[in-house]
Amino acid sequence: MTGRLRAALASLFLILGIGAAAAEDPEYLTQYKLYNQALQVGDAEAAAEHAKAAWIAAETELGDDRLTAILAFNYGRMIFLSDPKNALAPLRRTNELAPLADGAIPVVELQFLIAFAEAVQSGFARRDEKALREAVDAFEQQNGGASVETAAARLQLALKSVNAKHLRKALRDGETAEAAILSAAPHDYKSLGQAILVQAAAKIGLNRQSTVTRHSTQKLHEIYADLLRAQKPFPPQESFDAFDDTLAQIIAWRSATGALLQSHSRKLTPENEAAIEELNPILAKEIKTAEECNIEWIRKPPNYPIPAEDEGYVGALFAVYDLNADGQVENIRILSEVPQEIFSKATIEAMEKWRSKSTPLDHPACREDLIVHVKFIF
Repeated sequence: MTGRLRAALASLFLILGIGAAAAEDPEYLTQYKLYNQALQVGDAEAAAEHAKAAWIAAETELGDDRLTAILAFNYGRMIFLSDPKNALAPLRRTNELAPLADGAIPVVELQFLIAFAEAVQSGFARRDEKALREAVDAFEQQNGGASVETAAARLQLALKSVNAKHLRKALRDGETAEAAILSAAPHDYKSLGQAILVQAAAKIGLNRQSTVTRHSTQKLHEIYADLLRAQKPFPPQESFDAFDDTLAQIIAWRSATGALLQSHSRKLTPENEAAIEELNPILAKEIKTAEECNIEWIRKPPNYPIPAEDEGYVGALFAVYDLNADGQVENIRILSEVPQEIFSKATIEAMEKWRSKSTPLDHPACREDLIVHVKFIF
């Protein structure tokens, strides 16, 4: 926030005073005071509602005015990450009124916010993506480095690149996003994990385009280590109903990378297989081993899907299930899968036939939310 904008917003406090809103206060001032009160108690949702109301009231009471521009910018800036499409109207209105604001509106930041919102609205159309990249660079150059806002924008650009399978661009974007996050928001482990995931996916895609060599295997070891680094900051999860989606993806990608490493070590063999492994505890609750639960498995690994075999797919998935009193598997949930929708059907079909030949211990840790990941190795 620039000094002029900060001073302009502070001037509203002088008008408002320190007491409750007076009966003669204009609505925009009343709403702005309520916005600040909501911010002070950490109620972001209420703050956004009052920021919007302050802007709308200013449009009615002041029209084309310096304060209208400032309040429009205040609201648009507040919601541009959480609701970029609805941020466009106040940000564009700010742009219209900026000449009236006596320099209080930070123009470079405003152009960045508009570029981000327009890119999201268009689904990162080529022209809007280019404009966003230029706006991010300009804003960071002015600020002397990344901010939380530009780090978020760079992460979105990286996700767009990897989803479009522009692997080399995705790798560059992922590296840039990671550096920006580490600089501006080092404790944002979820965004950091997503940036590392983008790089891992791009590296694996590029690695698959090369022949199996000692160098390509070493690259996979590096990717595996990166994914472990991405997973480490996540706290133990309270439940699988609220399991963090980014963490689930990291686990699946790490398993898939392990499958690729095993595939590289085997190179070409006539047999493909699915390997079943129990996962280390990642929940904030008691975990028991199969031996402690009196579980003696009768189970076979999933069949390798013919389409996946024909395409030479290697992958993994991360699943959760329950055991009933008869030792049969039920309530199977696939939390994440790499590649998407390739191996889940075969896995569920196999797991539905799994059972324990002994009666599992009647304990929640032995019956509910048991964890497994399955690697498909070609």
